[in-house]
Amino acid sequence: MDLPEIQTERLLLRKVTLDDAEALFVSASDPAVARFTSWEPHDSVDETSSHLRFVIENYERGEPANWGVVFQESSRLIGMCGFEPGSWIPEYTRASLGYVIAREFWGRGLVPEAVRAVIRFGF
Repeated sequence: MDLPEIQTERLLLRKVTLDDAEALFVSASDPAVARFTSWEPHDSVDETSSHLRFVIENYERGEPANWGVVFQESSRLIGMCGFEPGSWIPEYTRASLGYVIAREFWGRGLVPEAVRAVIRFGF
């Protein structure tokens, strides 16, 4: 599966790169954000880089993965959203979706905006 860029009213969903590690570390290291994920808060940018390498490897294998979520107003990467690895089962029209967003962007309706775009892409 090749993930296209998807633009919404306020967001750009795009593939992540290793250059995104510092921006993503902001949310990945926040205990309040990590509380809602399957991972512990990241202790270093290197740990975030390792996670990004895993996502990029999924892109290269054509497997479902996350998009980086960019807030268009500032061109800042504020999180990730997409299909969880191993959850995409087209014959059963089934997939699990996950997301993470920097705490300072909570409460603005950005996650529902991103999730709707991902669901439209998937189905």
